[in-house]
Amino acid sequence: MSAFDTTPPDAFADRRGYDPAFLGDGALRVDFPGLGRRASDLAPVAGAPDDILRYQHFSILQSQSRRLPILAAVNIDGTHAFRLKRRGRWRLDGRLAPEHQIGNELYRDNPLDRGHMVRRKDAGWGASQAEAERGEADTFHYTNAAPQHADLNQRDWLGLEDYILGAVTTRGLRASVITGPILADSDRPLEPRHGAGGVAIPAAYWKIAAVVDDATGRLSATGYVLAQGNLIEDLVHPGFAFGAYGTYQVRLSHLSRMSGLDFSSLYASDPMAERAQFVPADGIHYVDGPASLVLAFGR
Repeated sequence: MSAFDTTPPDAFADRRGYDPAFLGDGALRVDFPGLGRRASDLAPVAGAPDDILRYQHFSILQSQSRRLPILAAVNIDGTHAFRLKRRGRWRLDGRLAPEHQIGNELYRDNPLDRGHMVRRKDAGWGASQAEAERGEADTFHYTNAAPQHADLNQRDWLGLEDYILGAVTTRGLRASVITGPILADSDRPLEPRHGAGGVAIPAAYWKIAAVVDDATGRLSATGYVLAQGNLIEDLVHPGFAFGAYGTYQVRLSHLSRMSGLDFSSLYASDPMAERAQFVPADGIHYVDGPASLVLAFGR
């Protein structure tokens, strides 16, 4: 991609990024997870000693080895959301070296979508329409994208995000959502015929949605995994294996083991851990609709 398709670093000078205390401090705080071995894999960010890519209402930590996001964290304010027409052109981020990000060559001539880690709707809020538009425009950076099969991105992934965002908007609540691909050593690159060879395709994605329970004043943090295993088998080199395609709610302790990230600061806020009678022993619960989600603590 050319320099014309790259946002210059100074364009982000006023971006404050994700706020861990957006829902409150103390027990309501939602920090980035511990990165484990990924801590040494953070792509250097020009002008940011902590290597955090800060955008309007969200932040991203980028993997330099995989050229994909490790995670994206967004604050959502349903009471200040704007209905915006979809506008945005995908661009690279000038704060990162080109070799630490991947552009449209990964998504050309194959059924992979540029899956927004932070949806444009999620960041499209603010005290003014101009602020909301900045948030939406910022989501159209390749640092905020990861390869998702069209069937996953347009069905299960979109449905889960719609439910989370809809609940926040209709109840006038705030939410903090952290999302990312499971970057596993077993991930396989695209077959050469699909272009962008060498970029390994994640077999699954995770999401944590945190809100404050109106009835109890307690933080509720729920975790999800969306597996695209059999959808991408014909796109990657032989040897790929993950499991059945679908959406699962998982205990955060299990998500830590799956992802290699440390979510232990949120374990006490996970309704699935407290309401064990609703959850299989392995901590994985298949989601077949909103009614099957475990979102609240026992009363």
